[in-house]
Amino acid sequence: MASSLLPSDKAAALAFAGRSLGYPATLSLPSFLYQLSEVDRAAADQLYRDALSAYANAPMERVLYLSSYPFGNDREAGEMPGYTVYKVPDGFAPNPQLQRLLVQTLLRRVRQQIERPLDLATSSDVSEPGQMWLALTRLEKQIQQSLPDLAPAVEQAKGSIFAQLPQNSQSRVGQIISEQNAPNKNFDEQIEAAEKNPNVDRRDQQFVFAIIGASSANEDLERVLSIVDKISDAGVRLQLLNWLYFSRTQRAIKDKQLDVARKLASKVDELDQRGYLYSQIAQESLKQNMDQTQAREMLEEVIAAAAKAPATMVTARTVLGVAYLYTKVDMSRAIAVLGDAVKAINRIEQPDFSRQYLIRKIEGKTFGSYASFQTPGFSPENALRAVGRMDFDGTLYQASNFTNKSLRALTTLALVEPCLKAPQRPQNDKKKAKP
Repeated sequence: MASSLLPSDKAAALAFAGRSLGYPATLSLPSFLYQLSEVDRAAADQLYRDALSAYANAPMERVLYLSSYPFGNDREAGEMPGYTVYKVPDGFAPNPQLQRLLVQTLLRRVRQQIERPLDLATSSDVSEPGQMWLALTRLEKQIQQSLPDLAPAVEQAKGSIFAQLPQNSQSRVGQIISEQNAPNKNFDEQIEAAEKNPNVDRRDQQFVFAIIGASSANEDLERVLSIVDKISDAGVRLQLLNWLYFSRTQRAIKDKQLDVARKLASKVDELDQRGYLYSQIAQESLKQNMDQTQAREMLEEVIAAAAKAPATMVTARTVLGVAYLYTKVDMSRAIAVLGDAVKAINRIEQPDFSRQYLIRKIEGKTFGSYASFQTPGFSPENALRAVGRMDFDGTLYQASNFTNKSLRALTTLALVEPCLKAPQRPQNDKKKAKP
């Protein structure tokens, strides 16, 4: 909510972000901090201080969601319940003051752990002290550069906390650092390493990350699908297949391979995302001067997919887009499809078209992978405005069918706006004689 409000209402966005600190930290927090820093760096730094104060005594897998922002890193320093690669704004300057606050917090937590050993349960396979050691190890070089006075204390804390780890935990964190520092492996090497891993959950994770990397690369699709079959978790397999087919469809559309794109899109299980992909294919097809019969078939295919999909913002945007595309082929059908879009929007409890992206996710037992994809396209306002230029009365009637009063008002105003901007007829100042 804070992220979606930030472009239009910074004060409200900050209020929501502040309220979020009453809940466990997630990867959304550093993402929002980076977004806010582009608008108001001072406010972002203050929110970070508030967050560090709120989470200072939380489990380390939550505290370490605060390990990226002060250093301008795109990843956290711990093994997190879920992670993403953050978009660090261009020209972002690390803040040594915030770095110091974080490192001092970590050193304090290490001292407490040594004095009163606790091994709190975590959602990862790394213990609480193991997370501390990993964070200090990964941040050590940056601490030496920007906070040299704290470097000796960090080195001592690393040694002390490592000595407290059981042998298996020492091996585990050592393996994580070794894998991190190892040269990048190609797809086959990653698969080979995964197949040798006796830990089923970790093996699934390695398969997933290898395939995500290959989803936009040139790996043969059949080869990749054969690897997907090796994943033990059926839920993860399904999520990964949708991710894979979606990414490959987008690439095929970009490469103008529209027949391939249609075949791949048909395999996307999430029906609203499938409909969205079909609409992108239809749009690209019309650019290539497809004949009207083919255009109708393609657009009707999109409508059929959308009709089976749940009522979501992606589905609504898709049908609005089809209504606009139909204005190039059949105006009466465009108005009818616009009516279908209105009905779909009416089924959404709280329609909000301000967010033009959707989160795709793959979640396993010990990991999560998330990515957003942009769904730019029509909102009810700009869709009705575009269609209304060709059929004002039919579009006005559809606008009156919105059950949401705010949407009904906004779309009506959007529809009328071009009329008000039209050149005014010159008035005849001469007085007419009374009849």
